[in-house]
Amino acid sequence: MIDNIEIEISAGSGGNGSTHFRREKFVPRGGPDGGDGGHGGSVVLLGNDGISTLSQFRQGQRFSAENGGIGLGKKKRGKDGTDLFIQVPVGTTVYTANKESPAEQIADILNSGDSIVLCKGGEGGRGNIHFATPTNQTPLISEGGELGETSRIRMELKLLADVGIVGAPNAGKSSFMSFVSRAKPKIASYPFTTTEPVLGVVNSNGRTIVMAEIPGLIEGAHLGVGLGDTFLQHAERTRALIHLIDGAGDNPLQTYLDLNRELLAYNKQLAIRPQIIAINKVDLLEVKSQMEEIQNSFLGTPSPTLFVSAMTGEGLEEVLEAVIKFLPPAPSHFPKRQTPKTLKITKKSTKSKNEVIKMDSSHFRVFWPKAEQLVRGTNLSDWRAVAQLRLEFKNLGLLEALNESGVREGDTITLGGTELEWR
Repeated sequence: MIDNIEIEISAGSGGNGSTHFRREKFVPRGGPDGGDGGHGGSVVLLGNDGISTLSQFRQGQRFSAENGGIGLGKKKRGKDGTDLFIQVPVGTTVYTANKESPAEQIADILNSGDSIVLCKGGEGGRGNIHFATPTNQTPLISEGGELGETSRIRMELKLLADVGIVGAPNAGKSSFMSFVSRAKPKIASYPFTTTEPVLGVVNSNGRTIVMAEIPGLIEGAHLGVGLGDTFLQHAERTRALIHLIDGAGDNPLQTYLDLNRELLAYNKQLAIRPQIIAINKVDLLEVKSQMEEIQNSFLGTPSPTLFVSAMTGEGLEEVLEAVIKFLPPAPSHFPKRQTPKTLKITKKSTKSKNEVIKMDSSHFRVFWPKAEQLVRGTNLSDWRAVAQLRLEFKNLGLLEALNESGVREGDTITLGGTELEWR
């Protein structure tokens, strides 16, 4: 089961604005009519309860929305880029995964239909109709489209279930789940048959309960031994636990204590969650003959101790009744299924501030978003366009900033990936 994945996502960039002039019969010198570029598509995360794992991201590690279309003549706006919808299972938590900063939780997808915009598409660049003035009626410049946001995220899937079935390998969890629910996990007589969590729906006394079988936990599970930490994350959202113990094992009580210690080491809340102890394999004579002894050994535990057989069904109804009795109502810190909603993401602005950095005596690096867009949308081989571009730089305050930084004739200026020689 793929339940932890990192991917890179990129929203679409806006389309470039058009530098175009009206050309019609009997209108040989028409004015500017270059249209704006279309907006880039955004990357949207969407919850889908028809998906159970994150395995669809195993092959592709980068996902991009569509760029906006370029503007056209006759003031026609470019086509907007199509949003990219990334569908994930309900129960997916999303974190930032940037190496430069600690991971932060972005979203928690709890309902089918929940959606959140992770990366916003760039706005389209303005066409040359926006740069016409009384003194410049033939603007030769337009804006390049705004770049779309990019990010790297980590997605973690935690199953949403009422009850988690935990225990050591080969304790009989799969047989138990198969008997009480409609789930059909693979069953065999050797450890680690179940290598991924299994969900099952149980109907008992008119009550519907969702159960999750957590694969076998061994010593060191909280440290990742046997993929234990990956399995334990699926127990975090359960409201109660059925602790299934192999009654034919060497020391059932010690097995229970060892596994509870793993729960405590991974998450203290798991260890104090309501638990029902179910001693399995009571159909075996060796277990049935020791029932009283085993029962007495568990007297000091805070949880009810019951005996069951996942093979014959003996005692299973009692366990289900105990689950219903001890299953607490969902408190505020447990996720509740609600009407699908559009989530909002709160993050620091990724907009670059206007800045001129002197790299050495003759090289300056400029961060000036609006100026960068103008450079991308202008034909720099046309000296008339460059002259108009210089005027726009002045209006944006860039010329003043460069002069204050000490720029001189012949110096190199890097602006948005374009190198310019200062004249």
